[in-house]
Amino acid sequence: MHDFLIVEFSDDLSVAVVYKSWFRRTTGRLGFVSWPPTRNVTAAVVKKAQPKESWTVHAAKILSESGMHKVTVSLIFLNNSVLIALSRNICV
Repeated sequence: MHDFLIVEFSDDLSVAVVYKSWFRRTTGRLGFVSWPPTRNVTAAVVKKAQPKESWTVHAAKILSESGMHKVTVSLIFLNNSVLIALSRNICV
């Protein structure tokens, strides 16, 4: 059994890795994700934090729920008027 899902949020089409218990399936691959009220979502995922009533709920669909995935995380920021893009591959 796999603990993590890759989901796409319906409102802005962003993609995230979430702990499986954060997702409530409605039909097929569609459902709702509970999202923690923290900037350090990665820590909540790694700790397999359980959803709480204070978490926001967002419509989403499952993109993948099978095993290990190599995901490229891109960070783009402005540093002294120069746009810098960094990418890192992570396994989830």
